[in-house]
Formats: sequence, C-alpha cells, structure tokens
Amino acid sequence: MFNQNEIVSKNIYWLSKNMDEMDYTKSTFYNVEVTKYANLTFLNDLNQVKINTKIISFNSNNDEREIKILFENNNNCVALLIELRLIKESKDENVVPVFYSDNYFSLFKNENVVITINYNINDADNKSTRIEVRGWNINPFIISSK
Repeated sequence: MFNQNEIVSKNIYWLSKNMDEMDYTKSTFYNVEVTKYANLTFLNDLNQVKINTKIISFNSNNDEREIKILFENNNNCVALLIELRLIKESKDENVVPVFYSDNYFSLFKNENVVITINYNINDADNKSTRIEVRGWNINPFIISSK
C-alpha cells in the first residue's frame, strides 16, 4: 500500500495449489472444521540465505534511543519471515516496550529495507542491548547495538 511514493504497508501471501478444504456442515458461528489443509511444505525446501546488515545510525536523546539498520538480501532466494528482537544483554530478556518500523518482514532477491527501532534506555535497565535476527530460511544471528 502506498501513500504517494512512500510504502505504508507490505503484505506477502504464500498460496498452495490446493486450498484448505472446509466442512461447512459442521461449522458454528466461531469455527469451521478443516478437513484437508493446504500443502505449504515446499517452503521447507527454500535455500538457506545470508542477509547483510549495517547499523546506519544510532541516536540518543536523553533516555530515548533510535537505531536504524539496513537489511539487504543479495541472494537468488527470498529471505522469508525475518523476525527482530531487542534483547537486554544483562538479563537475556526482551526489552519492552520497543517500537519497530517493521519487526516481521521478508526480503526478495536484491531487495533491501531500513528498519528503525525505538526504545527507552530505562526499559533496557540502562544496559547494552543486542538485536536477535532469525527467519524461516536464515541462520539466526546477533547484531550488537551497544
């Protein structure tokens, strides 16, 4: 979805050649029984990919922190369902709350994106943090964020 030339929302859907089959005769107002599920096992055959990352800015304003990271996929295969987590180094737990411009995204061949992460240093116990990156077909890795 675009607002003028800016991407506002990006959604990716993986469809099977065969859709889910439902038994509507056994449905209720809150549930429909699935008798056969779509076959998405081909996603298990995606090549493992390595994505490149670069912290392009790290800004502090009083207790507020903002990190901007460039993610690049220079592979011939999609990097699917990339998830980010900001972790407290001292306790090995999530920083909460934290605000991501996007924290669950995919990158197609030769695609890149800049992700912004905002948080309050007090919510990280005034300690250093790291960013854990994982995805469907990427090996998990860590970005040190000071």
